[in-house]
Formats: sequence, structure tokens, C-alpha cells
Amino acid sequence: MTLLRTAIALLLLLSVACGSRSSSTQKTSDGQTTTVDISVADPLGDQESESDLETLDDTTNVDLAQSDDLGESPDGVEPTEDQTTSIDADDSSIVEPQQPKLFVGPDDLEPTIVAAINGAKTSIYLTIYQITQTVFSDALIAAHDRGVDVKVITDRQQATVNEYIVGKLTDAGIEVKPSTSYFVYTHSKSLVIDGSTLIVMSMNLIKFSMTTERNYGLIDTQSDHVKDATEVFWADWEYRSPKIDGTDLVVAPQNARQRLLDLVKSATKTLDFQQMQFSDPEFQQAVLEKIAEGVVVRILLATPTWITANRGVACVFDQVGQKSYFQTSVSNHAKLIVADKSRAFIGSVNLSTNSLNNNREIGLISDDADVVKGVLAVYDADWETRAEIYYDVNKSCDQQ
Repeated sequence: MTLLRTAIALLLLLSVACGSRSSSTQKTSDGQTTTVDISVADPLGDQESESDLETLDDTTNVDLAQSDDLGESPDGVEPTEDQTTSIDADDSSIVEPQQPKLFVGPDDLEPTIVAAINGAKTSIYLTIYQITQTVFSDALIAAHDRGVDVKVITDRQQATVNEYIVGKLTDAGIEVKPSTSYFVYTHSKSLVIDGSTLIVMSMNLIKFSMTTERNYGLIDTQSDHVKDATEVFWADWEYRSPKIDGTDLVVAPQNARQRLLDLVKSATKTLDFQQMQFSDPEFQQAVLEKIAEGVVVRILLATPTWITANRGVACVFDQVGQKSYFQTSVSNHAKLIVADKSRAFIGSVNLSTNSLNNNREIGLISDDADVVKGVLAVYDADWETRAEIYYDVNKSCDQQ
């Protein structure tokens, strides 16, 4: 009998131990499904726990608690509360950054931006120089009406241009702020959506950008880019300096001059410019030096009947035999630099001293092969429509 009781006890202990191992394995599997790889989670299954959401927020949102000069936002709510709204388990872009996506104006502007706004679930932070088209304001209002936190910064000097749309947005209950007077212009064209997607572009949200202008934009989900762009937005919203040391973003006036000079100086074979204007002397000198090194340079500018300073630019480069052109396909509002056909800057920064030194601007340098390939395909087509920019040979370059 004693032996029988001992055997039964051993069997019970073995059963408990096996059950414990099975439970542990199941717990680990569940954790990986909900916290590591949301993209494979069953969208109809369990939602993440509160601790899972906190982990995701650490990687996709700005840690505003690190800023010692942050009080409450203008509406009396801590900015972090806007940025830690629940995240849907089936939103795979939050944990698996997708390949950056290029879009090109004029044709891609409206469908790309409207789709991004329509897809927003928690927040839209828009900084825009000019906005005049109701297709965009209607989408923003619809997002606000479905509970998305929408905030908009517009350039204060474009108040008359933006007045109608700003009125529509504020009437609908959307917070809109004029930009700080610290910048000559807030010339950025950017959106941060759901704390997980950044859009940078050279387009304004106006009819010309939708119909007649060449522009480029980039959709980016890299978490550190999104985090830094969110910090730039909140800094501008609260009229303070952003804390973005070490960022990969190109941000004026903080780092745009040096970042773009480094891009130009890194070229060893080719440099392609598609610029509305190109008047900054330091950049002109950097390109002249590259020409002297044997780098093959192509320069497409806006027509000099629009940007008269481009005659002076053509004069400067013609001194070393480098011709400058404007494209006749569509108006050139781009701010594109491509180095060695492998690295491309896309954003709002013009190569003018004011844009580089005094404006709020934002952009990205991408080495994604598909992005660069797409940019060059458009550039090459525009290059085929080029016409030379002429200037008055009887005047000095700075008198053009």
C-alpha cells in the first residue's frame, strides 16, 4: 500500500510538471504574437495588453518627458496623451517599417495625401506653407469627425492665402496655429500620421501643385525619423526649439545646410539638381568644385520668367562651361538633389540662403534603390524637355 501511494504521488508530480511546461510555452507564443510581430496577429483575436502598448509607444512616439521645458500644450493636455492613443493590433506598419515610398507631383499629390489622411486612426499633425484646396480640408475634417486628433500649423505670412481653408478647419473644431515669427517662413510641407508614418514633400496643398508643378514626396515609416519629425512638430506648436540632436532628418535651420553640403560633396561621379532656385553662394561654390573634379553635373531650374534670379545662377555656372536649363514639361517647384545616382534628397528645402538659414524646412536623404530609381526616371524625362537659360552677357552675374 505504501508503495502504491508513493507511485501515485510520483505520477501526480510528473503531471503537474508537464502541465507547467505546456503553460509556459503557450505564454511565450502569445507574447511573441502580440508584442513582437503584430503584423501576423489575428485582427479578430485579442488586443494587446496595456504593457504591450507602452512598449510600442517607446519606439514609435517622441519621449516628451525628456524635455525639461515642456509644460502643457495649448489646450491644457500633455502632448504625450495625444501620442499614446491605443494602437490597433492589425496595424503592421507600427512594428515593421515598410520600404519608403516615392510619390511625384502633380499627378500623385491629391490621391496620396487624401489616402493618408483617410487612413489615419489616431492623429494627424500637418505643417504646411500653403493650403487652398477643399479636397484636403474635407479629408481633415472627416478625420476629426471620426475622432482623430488633427492639428495644423500654417505659415503666418500666408494668412491671406490660407484664410478660407483655415476658417473651414477651425469652424469644424480643428486646432490651427500660425507659425512662429522666429522663422522668416514656415515653408515645411510635412505630415506625421498615427505616430508611425512621416510624409515629407515639396508640394503645397494648392491647385498649382495638383495640376502644373513638378514635385517629389516621400512616405517614410522608419521609427526614429517619425519620432524626430514629431518632436519638430511639437516644438513648432509650442514655439520652442526642437531637441533632435543626431537626427537623420534634414531640418532647417538646424542642420539643412551642412547635411545637404555633405550630400553634394560626397558625389564622386554625378550630381543631378532639380531646383526651383539655386542662389546660395556656398552651394554654388561646392558644385563648381565638383565640376573641377570631373563630376558630371546636370542642373534643371525653374524658368527665369518665374524665378528671375536663375539667370544669375546660369551666369555663375556658365563661367566654367556648365549650362543650366529649365524644363518645359511642367513648372519646376522641386527641391531635388541626387548624388551618384544612389542618394536623393526629397523635401521642402530650396538651395537659397533664406531657405537654408532662416526658414523651417524638413526633408530626408534616401538611399533606397527604388526611390532613387523612381526619381531618376522622372528627372530623365524632364531633362529631355530642357531649354537653356540665357542671361545678359553685358552684366555681371550678381546683376542679372
